[in-house]
Amino acid sequence: MNKIQKVVVIAFAFVLSLSLMSFKKSSGSDVNTFIDKLRNAKNLEYEVTVYNKNSAANKYMKKFSSDTTIRQGQIQFDPQVFSEYVLSGYGTTNEDGRIAKAKRIFASADDLNSYARIYSPEPNKGYKGFTSPKENGWVWIDKDDVAAPEVGRSEDILKLYEKYANKFKKTEDDNYIYLDYSGDVSKDFEQVGKAQQTFADNKVFKSGKQYIKSVKLRIHLVIAKKDKATGEKMVPSEARIQIKAKGETDGVGAKLASEDNFIVSYRDINKINSIEKPAGI
Repeated sequence: MNKIQKVVVIAFAFVLSLSLMSFKKSSGSDVNTFIDKLRNAKNLEYEVTVYNKNSAANKYMKKFSSDTTIRQGQIQFDPQVFSEYVLSGYGTTNEDGRIAKAKRIFASADDLNSYARIYSPEPNKGYKGFTSPKENGWVWIDKDDVAAPEVGRSEDILKLYEKYANKFKKTEDDNYIYLDYSGDVSKDFEQVGKAQQTFADNKVFKSGKQYIKSVKLRIHLVIAKKDKATGEKMVPSEARIQIKAKGETDGVGAKLASEDNFIVSYRDINKINSIEKPAGI
């Protein structure tokens, strides 16, 4: 290799290292922007889908269970007020054919047959509405245990984004920035479990730690480069979290598999003037 070739190689390596540094800084910076915008949001409109699939099997038996909840609404964070529609369903089976079919489905495997509406004017207090053909509208009942929906803004979720911020891969087009992370996070079981518990009531991360052998995490964040209505730059648009855990029990030797999915899209961040009480309350 002559001197000119050496100079070219060194220059190329230097430029490449700068590019990699820029890539890491840029993706981490964008993740932190996503976090800060959500953390400081005063209100927003959301659509959240949470679904999970769980299976246990040994040579004697198989069991599969799943549940899905879809929420669509508006929330104001301080003081807390929210109004939403909720659609949900669940299923369980031990039939080989139905289990195989449910596992092949990429998204939720449930029939969604429960429909309700929730309005909460303050924390832990609210009203739950059900459709009634007889009343030709909604029938409302008082509830004193109304919990605010998880919209991907809890500190446990935001801290999970922060933990892996510099490991996200970044791609983009003219309108959006896409940030993706995937990896084995078995060593971070406790932190991942805290985030999971904010959106899914899955006993795997509550009492099944001793049986879990591996935990895989995928995160997908989308940022709109510019809000078309307001002109605001770098606005959170979507977040997806998938947590897959695998393990095996002692004694009966049942193989366990758990998959939790959290999907949320955001609209009108900081643009909601008021959340009105539904008619009939």
